[in-house]
Amino acid sequence: MPNGDANAPQYVTPDQLKALESRISETAKSGADSAIREFDKSIATKVKEGVTAALTGQQVSVAVEAGTRESNTLKILLASIPALATLVAIIMGFGVWLKQKDIEKTINEQDRNLTTRLAITQEFYKRKFDIYEKAHQQMTLLLAALQNKRVDPNALTQAFDSLSSLDTYSKTNQIYMTADVAAGLSDVWGAASDWLQDGGSIEGVVVKIQGAERKMKEELDAENITKLTPCATPPPNNVNGNNAQGNRNGL
Repeated sequence: MPNGDANAPQYVTPDQLKALESRISETAKSGADSAIREFDKSIATKVKEGVTAALTGQQVSVAVEAGTRESNTLKILLASIPALATLVAIIMGFGVWLKQKDIEKTINEQDRNLTTRLAITQEFYKRKFDIYEKAHQQMTLLLAALQNKRVDPNALTQAFDSLSSLDTYSKTNQIYMTADVAAGLSDVWGAASDWLQDGGSIEGVVVKIQGAERKMKEELDAENITKLTPCATPPPNNVNGNNAQGNRNGL
């Protein structure tokens, strides 16, 4: 079409229309892509914020839970202090009770031992006194028999019986009889045997009897009773005693 007339209407060619459509399509596509990218970015941001908030909340929850756990533990410890104090008091009381029982047991054992020792000591001195009393009786009978030898036909038999008893006492009661008393009885036995053999004055026999009785009385004295020592060995057989025994057998 000629271009000479300026007021003539302008027409769009098909090529121009196609190009315009192409530009519009590209513009629309570009805008859509941009909108999609903005939407995706917004979505990602929100997801990130949500995840961050969730993690932060979890940390706070864990911290709160840990604090709560520590607080509960402290409460339990504080609440258990009276119970622990009571338990310690019970244990200490039980220990004191055991110690008291042990002390009582020791005291009771000591009391039993003391009672036993006293009973043994009492029995010991009871037998000792009995032996000494019998020895005294035999010496009394012996002296009477020696004094009545010439007037009483049975006096000689009594004298021998008393000598035999004194000899037995001095040799078989070493547990209860001290060495001094045993020796004193042996001296009485020897002096009486010599008198029966040789005759003469009876004063020597009397002196020996008095000496033996004095020793027995001293030992039985309550003030000296704890100083007694039992005879460990039997009294020695003296020559006079053996000769007197032979003389007695010959009479």
